[in-house]
Amino acid sequence: MASITLSAITKHFGSVEALQTLNLEVQDREFVALLGPSGCGKTTTLNILAGLETPTTGRILIDGKDVTDMPATGRNLAMVFQSYALYPHLTVRRNIAFPLEVRKAPKKEIVDAVARAAALLDIEPYLDRYPRALSGGQRQRVALGRALVRDPAAFLLDEPLSNLDAVLRLQMRAELSGLFRDLGATALYVTHDQAEAMTMADRIAVFSAGRMLQFAPPLAIYRAPADRQVAAFVGAPPMMFLDAVASEDGTVRAGPLTMSARHLPVLPGTPVVLGLRPEDVSPTGNGPEAEVILVEHYGGQQVVTLKAAAARLTMTAPPNVRIARGSQIAVSVAPENLYLFDPDTGRTLAAPGLDPRMTKS
Repeated sequence: MASITLSAITKHFGSVEALQTLNLEVQDREFVALLGPSGCGKTTTLNILAGLETPTTGRILIDGKDVTDMPATGRNLAMVFQSYALYPHLTVRRNIAFPLEVRKAPKKEIVDAVARAAALLDIEPYLDRYPRALSGGQRQRVALGRALVRDPAAFLLDEPLSNLDAVLRLQMRAELSGLFRDLGATALYVTHDQAEAMTMADRIAVFSAGRMLQFAPPLAIYRAPADRQVAAFVGAPPMMFLDAVASEDGTVRAGPLTMSARHLPVLPGTPVVLGLRPEDVSPTGNGPEAEVILVEHYGGQQVVTLKAAAARLTMTAPPNVRIARGSQIAVSVAPENLYLFDPDTGRTLAAPGLDPRMTKS
């Protein structure tokens, strides 16, 4: 496997700036997720690395070797597409073997490589079937098998699970994660699904509008987001944001809500944006009162929408806690679980996983 470096990469499509000065270093045998909404630049990044697109500026290094001007065929990268991209007229066996046949590898090498990939992916019974006779999950395994036999320097996966139903996605997510751990493979995985990124990746690169906002391990992305955009994108149900003001008594006031803060990195009277994650809001007898306006049951948890004066809050609670629509309940948030953001720049001022000293200028 290999390390990958994207240095000062930009990409323009006419007047559209698809990527803005991207610097990304992927370590050898690391699984990195590129996470963000549609049109944010993550697939463009993957295509540039694969050699399917040429960067406007910048350099691409694979194991320290500059491959910026090298054609896609010379980079030894295996790409797995969202649409599987299987050859419908070839059997599963021939689809998997195709990269080695093009390379004119010896017949025994091809047979052995196909057998190893099929065993690893549990698709041995389907080797003589055609893609049309396979389920979506089986087709995705075949696409992975075709990538595996190439013994690539790294795997590039572009939303490979998005065409699968919800149950199969969960199953394949676990299988893929285990497979790449066992292989010790370097992989870049494009997704808009935060659950995939959080559960599979060693590190996550969060993209928005052509910029990489943060590159960090999953827990750091979740508990120490770089800014409000990252905080808003990662988390389900999403984080709530309330306009607030820091007070002299060490509290943060958001309309009728007054919440204690473990530390305030701003002067009293300074406007801030208060961020609350639903799982950090809890029903308690000593917090501000709120009206329950909606209760949604999801089996393992319930999501409760609350109204406190003009403020709307979301809270998650265990399924055995009795909460009735229309009732009044008191809520609280532990001071150490508050998030504070700069209202002008969106920069994170305080977060549970952020060292307060990091916010000092």
